Order: sequence, then C-alpha cells, then structure tokens
Amino acid sequence: MVCQLLVWLVPSFIGGSIAVAFVGFFLGPLFPAAVVALTKLLPKHMHVPAIGFSAAFGGGGACVLPFGVGAIAQNAGVQVLQPVILAMLVLATLLWAIGMPRIKKGDDEDKMGRMTAAGKRAGREISRRCAAFV
Repeated sequence: MVCQLLVWLVPSFIGGSIAVAFVGFFLGPLFPAAVVALTKLLPKHMHVPAIGFSAAFGGGGACVLPFGVGAIAQNAGVQVLQPVILAMLVLATLLWAIGMPRIKKGDDEDKMGRMTAAGKRAGREISRRCAAFV
C-alpha cells in the first residue's frame, strides 16, 4: 500500500514506475500463497473444488473489476484510479487479516501426512465461513 501511495502522491514518472514495479512484485505471490493457505485449512477431499472455485472467482474479479473501474474513470476522470486501487488493496488486506483463520505451523497434519484434529477444525471453520458467504 505504501508503494501505491507513492505512485499516487509523488508526481514523478520514474519514481511511480519503480513503485508500480514493487507493487506488482509484492502482489504477485498473493494468489499462490492463498492457494497454499487454502490447502492447509481444508480437508484433502475439498482441495480441488475449493481451488477451482477460488480461481474462477478470481478470474471473474479480474474480468469485472477493470470494467467497473474504467466506467468510473470515464465518468469521474482518471484521477479516481489511484484511490480506487488503494481502496481495493486495503479491502484485500482486511479480508486476508480478518477472514482467514490462523494457521499454526505443523498443526494441520501429523508426520504421516494425515489431517489432525486441529486441521479438521480449521477446515470445518473455513467451510462454515464459505457456506455463510454463499
């Protein structure tokens, strides 16, 4: 978010370009990290459908959000792009911080790779949250 603020507030093309590169660099691993977290939280039989759903949901957002932001920018002007992008980054950060249950290292599987009771509880919790969302 700091880099996005730099792009918005510092009127320098070179500085903005470097800040945008850093934003992309730090946001790039977000989806793979979410997939790994998802596989640690859900039981094995739910991995494929859950990852498929999250990929489809992410693809839908990647399709709809640029259109919506472009429509807003067409009516209100280009100056609204940075606040909208910053708001989306804040929303994503809050959803990650509030919506994801805590994952403790080694808490979800035993040495044989079987799901432990704590891992099953976390899987049920995320399943409950997804059911409440849908």
